[in-house]
Amino acid sequence: MTGMIKQTVAAMALMAMTGCSAISGAAGMVGNVVGGPAAPSMADSLGFGPDDVVADPDAFILVQVSGRDIAGLAREVNANGDVRTWIGESGYSITLDDGLLVATRGLGDDLIAANTAGVRAALRNGGGTTERQHDYIDALDQIRTETYDCAVVRVGPEEVDLGVRKETLLLMTETCQNQWIRFENRYFVDNTGTIIAARQFVSQTVAYLRNNSL
Repeated sequence: MTGMIKQTVAAMALMAMTGCSAISGAAGMVGNVVGGPAAPSMADSLGFGPDDVVADPDAFILVQVSGRDIAGLAREVNANGDVRTWIGESGYSITLDDGLLVATRGLGDDLIAANTAGVRAALRNGGGTTERQHDYIDALDQIRTETYDCAVVRVGPEEVDLGVRKETLLLMTETCQNQWIRFENRYFVDNTGTIIAARQFVSQTVAYLRNNSL
């Protein structure tokens, strides 16, 4: 990484920590969850400073959850194949399976788990119809499963501001609905099929989570 890029990444990290995130508008059931609720003490023990980002930029992503006033860095704390868990400075955590959101903790109305296998297949195939399932905790502390019918569509190339650079990526949308709700996830994919940036639905009260790699 060149000195100029290091300075840019460090500046971006400092902006993210002070709430000036550069995130642009562009994440199986219970068994898919990796880890439990994130402990604030764990976040406190991790480094989130500019030097930490410069030393290992791949260990960080930018996260924005407007409904929870979250905009800043999250750091990877666990990886198991394509399933990676990230923790934010305030102690929340998110789990991504090959870039698709499958769990959150510490956001309130959390996504306990998600079955996104059909969505991943549709993205790889350039589009299609599929189904996804979300698990939530209801008022009686019981697991409530919501099933959605989804359509994945290839939209086309779009320039995306990733904070430290701009890239032209392929935009793909996923529109899902059941009898109670409708939402649209947005994925920005590179030429290898990797999700670089995304806006993904969490729950009705949290709404959307945005994330992108540095």
